[in-house]
Amino acid sequence: MLLRLAIKVYFRDIHIRNLKHIPKNEPLLVLPNHQSAFMDPIVIGTLMQRSLFYLARGESFNGKLASFIFKRLHMIPIYRQETAPELVHKNEEIFRECYKHLKNNGAILIFPEGTSKTEHRLRKIKTGAARIALGAEAANNYELGLKFIPVGLNYSNPHQFQTKLFLNFGKPISIEPFLNEFKNDEYKAVNELTDFIRQKLEDNIVIVENEELDELIKQIELIYKSKIAHELELDKSQQVWEYLILRDISKMVSFFHKHDLDRVKAFQEKIQSYFNKLSAYDLPVDILATQRNKQGFVGRGVNTIIYLILGLPFFLYGVVNNYIPYWIPGFFADKITKKEDFRGSLVLSFGLLSFPIFYLLQCILIQKYLGGIFSIPVFDNWLWFFYLLSLPFTGFFALRYKERISKIIHSWKLVSLFFTKRRLVTEVIHEREELLESLEKGHADYLLQTKA
Repeated sequence: MLLRLAIKVYFRDIHIRNLKHIPKNEPLLVLPNHQSAFMDPIVIGTLMQRSLFYLARGESFNGKLASFIFKRLHMIPIYRQETAPELVHKNEEIFRECYKHLKNNGAILIFPEGTSKTEHRLRKIKTGAARIALGAEAANNYELGLKFIPVGLNYSNPHQFQTKLFLNFGKPISIEPFLNEFKNDEYKAVNELTDFIRQKLEDNIVIVENEELDELIKQIELIYKSKIAHELELDKSQQVWEYLILRDISKMVSFFHKHDLDRVKAFQEKIQSYFNKLSAYDLPVDILATQRNKQGFVGRGVNTIIYLILGLPFFLYGVVNNYIPYWIPGFFADKITKKEDFRGSLVLSFGLLSFPIFYLLQCILIQKYLGGIFSIPVFDNWLWFFYLLSLPFTGFFALRYKERISKIIHSWKLVSLFFTKRRLVTEVIHEREELLESLEKGHADYLLQTKA
């Protein structure tokens, strides 16, 4: 329950697709992509609504305390040749434990890639998941009826607080078509099932085949997603639309990278020039996307001013009461690891400790030093409770208020540049329009050529 609450607080938006596909009481392998170390199993385990056992890297179990904790969390060690060759022999026993668990209609989560890395691609799929699946069937006279579910973890940024998560569950897939082959040639069946798992995983995530194209795709998404959403008739009220857009853009760029490399290079040059100009004047990418808003550059006029004035006391209250527990998780996460894929899970873990501890200490201080000031006994007894309720709400308000202030500052900066350096602003606006026209034509050509 606590982890579920923590996940919902950590991510600003969570969208789960096809949760209804998950069998409730059947032997099941859950096979997700792996982008963020311990964040991935926490997310799936808390949101999936089915008890899971997890295969985890054996080196994580070093030490009696770590081994004790991880086993209580239903984690099963698996040893890899490249990190613990002297312990690989233990995997056979672990596989047999997995077979027994699946025989009892259990569910096991396995990351087929083996290692985590935050990127829009699948690394080489290991054969472990296929070996366990086929081995479990063989151990149960090929009557187990085992299925696997591919799961796409799509983060906007798993290492940053208040970002977006799209959890894309595929339909349960039977491994029965591979059983006859496994009886005749185990090696061939394992490799064929492994390749099949890769194909099904790719259907549920955004794939960028070439690492060099990753940055270009992100840049195109930033300036083009609103227009492409309109072209594809996507409902922006649904969180899935950003995933669909990014997938469409990545396919378009990958297609032209194979068939029209000159067009891709032209995209890169134009977009880099545009981003360099925005960066030189510290302007966000989306600032020009809202320039034609009927209420102008300054935001929402009178309503914005009223919001800023009335909201300032709540903003200051939220900052004062939440800054230290908000700062601590990021500080210690950065001290402990330099690996990006571990940061998000460490921030989440430290946040589970820092916020409750500081909230409790603050309530004790309020009750002790301010409770006696009020002469009404009932209010005196409940003062700490109302104070506690105010802490998370004003903390979130402070984040939103800060975002609003940042947008207003950038809007005013653009207005100032328009009056002091009108020629520059006009060039940037014109450059953006040319970019959109070029991207729009490219997208139309891509749709035409791929549908032909």
